Formats: sequence, C-alpha cells, structure tokens
Amino acid sequence: MVDAKIRVGPNGIEIQFDGYGTREEEDGYGTPVFIEFYDGHLRVVVWDNINEGDPKIIDMEGALCSQRQED
Repeated sequence: MVDAKIRVGPNGIEIQFDGYGTREEEDGYGTPVFIEFYDGHLRVVVWDNINEGDPKIIDMEGALCSQRQED
C-alpha cells in the first residue's frame, strides 16, 4: 500500500503518492496525477515516467454518458 494526498483546488484535483514524483519537482512534492477541466474538456494528466518532462493526457470525452452506444 502507498500513502496518498489528494488536494482539490480551483484548477482540478492533484493526487500525490509517497515515493512518486515528476521530473521538475523535488522528491515528495510532485503530483504525478492531475484531473482537470481544461478548455471545456475533462482530462486526466499523468506523468508516468519521472525522467520525461511531458505528461500523458487522457481526454475523458469518450466517457461521457451521452457517448454510450446501445448494443
């Protein structure tokens, strides 16, 4: 198990995990997972490699209930 901190702010939800971080931040201060509403879209921003500066960005528009297709 890993301890986590979750902060909810005006720009989104920051999720920190003990022992995990991002390239630009000092150990213990990085936020490798960030959920935000950006430019009209909900998205998840993930820094999955501490040696890379650019995150992976997942646009959540495909998860909208209005996008559900009936079988």
